[in-house]
Amino acid sequence: MGSDTRDKNMIIQGFRNRGVSKEVLELISDDADYGLTREQIARYADKNMDFAHMKICSKCLRNNYDDEVIKVIVADGLSISQMEMALEFYEKGVPIEAVKKITQSGEKAVTMKKLYEDSLAEGNKFEHDREPEYVTKIIKYLERMNVNLSNADKRFTEVEDVLRTLLDNNEGQQDFDRILKENQEKDVLLSEKQDEINKAYSQATENSREREVLRKENKKLREKISELEEKYSKKKKSDTEVIEVSKKESSEVDNLNRHIRIDGNNIERKETVNSRGAISIFTKLAIKTKSRRNLVKLVIEGELDKNQLIQIKSAIEKGLTESQLEEIINGRISAERMKEIIEIAELENSMNG
Repeated sequence: MGSDTRDKNMIIQGFRNRGVSKEVLELISDDADYGLTREQIARYADKNMDFAHMKICSKCLRNNYDDEVIKVIVADGLSISQMEMALEFYEKGVPIEAVKKITQSGEKAVTMKKLYEDSLAEGNKFEHDREPEYVTKIIKYLERMNVNLSNADKRFTEVEDVLRTLLDNNEGQQDFDRILKENQEKDVLLSEKQDEINKAYSQATENSREREVLRKENKKLREKISELEEKYSKKKKSDTEVIEVSKKESSEVDNLNRHIRIDGNNIERKETVNSRGAISIFTKLAIKTKSRRNLVKLVIEGELDKNQLIQIKSAIEKGLTESQLEEIINGRISAERMKEIIEIAELENSMNG
């Protein structure tokens, strides 16, 4: 990045931090591209004036007008129309003192313009009344000549030479006017191209800001995805630990059921000893003593398999009531059905508060 670009960006950023509007920033950007310094731009950007006033100040600065000229054109108390008219007068060659008198007259812009046109017409009339320069030169030349009939041919030849010289000078003036007009047309074309370049640069700057916003949003999204993946990983690990504990407790209940079936004479004794494994499941889950005995009895009598016991444990953890648990255990349904019923019961409990 070149130093000019860095300087321009610093100028724009400085005024952006002050909270100036978008259209003022665009004017500042154009003036910085044109080559105005930060101090020159501050002459209008640091003051409390409307945008139209700023544009007139900007044009004066671009034309490199003196401070005294700028003070007259944008004097306090003038309307925008009066300022524009004063600028137009000065650009057309009206002396600044005359511009100052017109603006201080207190007239509106339309009256100011008529005063200017009247004075211009008066000046043109004065110029028209004067003898053309070439006529004056001819008269002076003839006066210097001692005109007589004897050397008339020589005199007329000399007069013809003077007229031809003046005519050549007039053609040179026409060439100069033509070249000047062509140059002005090229200046207009160059100004239009510069405006197009400035607009393209502004659009590129806007696109760059949009890309930066999208980049930041994409970064936040990736961070959110990583956070969700980490939570999912922790939850998966926790579920695995729950399944392992359930398998262990299910094994204890399987041992209890197996001992119950060993011998009809020893059923009462085995039930008393091995029911402690099933009781431990409900003890860990903080089930009340009376409810715990009822649920243990239901588990033993229900002959539930390992997967069903896992679902019963899940139901207790999810806060299902004793009556809901009894219905699930007595229903003698598969573990898959248990899971669905437990989820429905949990939802119902949450809706009931």
